[in-house]
Amino acid sequence: MSLLNEAYGFLRRTGLVKSQEDFSKRFLHKSPRYYSMLKARDKQASVEALATLAARLQKLAETFAYSGSGAGEARRANMLASAFWSVVNARALLREAHTRSMQAPQVTH
Repeated sequence: MSLLNEAYGFLRRTGLVKSQEDFSKRFLHKSPRYYSMLKARDKQASVEALATLAARLQKLAETFAYSGSGAGEARRANMLASAFWSVVNARALLREAHTRSMQAPQVTH
């Protein structure tokens, strides 16, 4: 959850989101209360929401880099995007391993 909080804080500081609701809708593609619900219930964001955020941060890093005046923000957005892609990949691999274990034939004697 702290990585998600870090991304929210970064986007707030850069003025790209105005509220948790804005962050939920525009950067996670979820309902307005999604991020606040995650925080209140100490839950993890869905893989889909994290992948959406990673893609948006990647695009944002490119935009900052091309603007010429946002090199620091570009690096930060890129670092966050990379961290989220790592989480997405790890969780996808865990999901795949779990699915395979559930599909494995049961050996009986």
